[in-house]
Amino acid sequence: MCLYHAPQGGATAQFFTDITNLFVFLKQHFKCIVVTGDLNVHLDTPTELAAIHAFEVFLLTNMRQNVHLSTHRQGHILDVVVSSEYCTITGLSLHRPNMS
Repeated sequence: MCLYHAPQGGATAQFFTDITNLFVFLKQHFKCIVVTGDLNVHLDTPTELAAIHAFEVFLLTNMRQNVHLSTHRQGHILDVVVSSEYCTITGLSLHRPNMS
C-alpha cells in the first residue's frame, strides 16, 4: 500500500487516528504488510509532536519504520517504508538521496 499525506493542514489528531485505524484494519486481514509513502512528518526529529504521534502509532500497531536516512532535500526523513512484524525489509537503499 502507498500512503501520502500532503503538508497542507499539518498532521492532525484525525490523521493519526486514521493511520492507526488503517494499520489495525490491515493487520486484521493480512499477515505481511508493507506501507510506503510520504507522511510529511519529520520522523528524524523525535521531539516534534507529529513525530511522537507517528512513533506512537507504529508502537501501538506493532509496525516498524524501515527508513533511517534522510529522504528530503532539507535533511529530514519524511518518507516511510513501514512493515508488520511478519515482513523483513532488507536491502533498502536510496537511489536519489535527498529527493523526497
